[in-house]
Amino acid sequence: MNLLSLLCLAGALHLALAGVHNVQLWHCDEAAASQGWSDDLCLVHNQKCLHFHENGRMFLRSGTSSHQLTHKADTKQISDPKKKRCLQARSADGALSLTVEECSDKAEQQWVRDGNRVQPISSPGLCLDATQSPCENAPFNTYTYCNSSLDIVTRVTDLMERLQTAEKISQLGTGAKSIDRMQIPAYQWWSEGLHGVARSPGVNFGSPTPNATSFPQVINLGATFNMSLVLAMGSVISTEARAFANVGHAGLTYFAPNINIYRDPRWGRGQETPGEDPYLSAKYAQNYVNGMQFGFDPRYFKVIATCKHYAAYDLENWNHVDRFHFDANVTDQDFVESYFPAFQACSPLVGSIMCSYNAVNGVPSCANNFLMNEMARGQFGFRGYFVSDCGAIGRITSAHKLHWIRRLLSRETWILQLGDCLVCGLFLASSILSLSSHMSTLDWIKLVLWNIRHWRWRQLASHWCC
Repeated sequence: MNLLSLLCLAGALHLALAGVHNVQLWHCDEAAASQGWSDDLCLVHNQKCLHFHENGRMFLRSGTSSHQLTHKADTKQISDPKKKRCLQARSADGALSLTVEECSDKAEQQWVRDGNRVQPISSPGLCLDATQSPCENAPFNTYTYCNSSLDIVTRVTDLMERLQTAEKISQLGTGAKSIDRMQIPAYQWWSEGLHGVARSPGVNFGSPTPNATSFPQVINLGATFNMSLVLAMGSVISTEARAFANVGHAGLTYFAPNINIYRDPRWGRGQETPGEDPYLSAKYAQNYVNGMQFGFDPRYFKVIATCKHYAAYDLENWNHVDRFHFDANVTDQDFVESYFPAFQACSPLVGSIMCSYNAVNGVPSCANNFLMNEMARGQFGFRGYFVSDCGAIGRITSAHKLHWIRRLLSRETWILQLGDCLVCGLFLASSILSLSSHMSTLDWIKLVLWNIRHWRWRQLASHWCC
């Protein structure tokens, strides 16, 4: 398998297939087996028991639990044998999470039993819940991709062999559909986090995640010239993003940062960018991506960031030309001095790059071999997946009308070969189904899906709690 093969095939796999349990607080449900606990904090239905990891987080494993409900007056604590650390139901701005902290008399560390259910006194109506992975059950527990001790490439390759062609195609859009026979849930790739977790197709602002921190507009952050501040902001955003994901209210793939160069106020979106300076934008990209993607466990990303919009994109609708039809004529000097530095800084770090609506020197960005393969992959060290801006693939012919890819088969196969791994919108998934019998197209479907699944799986650590 060549380099592009390895780069283009791996990801819309949700936490349910990570081979672990997600311990959380959730609305009490008498019928939920995942909320039934024995006195020694083992799940009644499968005998997986709660343990505290030495790093202060929780996990479930087979065997007797070393943690228990210890009596204290009329209430109980969930503590380790030496009673030094206790499970706490933490509440912040209406959002709830579980933490393991030094034992105290805090109400948040007090728990009661109602039958087999364990509830925090401080949050009535919620129960200790351990959602179960399909990988715990037959026949999935015998499959290679469910073996979390194996490397990601081996697991993704095994999963690819088990998916049917139509199932693979269903994963090529940002609204990836569920695959019921494999118990793979639907996944929405499109979550926004420009200066905080934001409303978008993948984000749900509802209990227990009614809000998120909103930082200043990016143009103001750029004006601080304080890149350690940007790094810290990225870390906070991704921590909150994980908290949203822990309760099923967001994905783990974010369409930010916007690192386009802002030099004309008529664009109208300059507030989304660090400003006009390529060097500052490059430093902003590096620090934001580092803050978003890298956490306490080097094996996994906290979330995947997306550097956008590649490339030479700074026009919405001016002088009877809109962003869908605009063709940016860029000299080599302007590429090197203005439009490439931020993306060059971003590329070796980031998991995803979004290609833009406009054309560059006559070729649409999302079908531009020079931008995507010669520069991003070949020169800048990009090893992730490309995602199109929403609807950009369909506009390759509807707006830019390129004569050499007028035929549908040519267009679809072309963008797959170039490395457009993920399409924002439904165009590719719906159009390419009719072409899947064509061997060249089918081969590229396999390659593309391998990459996006590979990158999604790199996020699937056990429950990442804030």
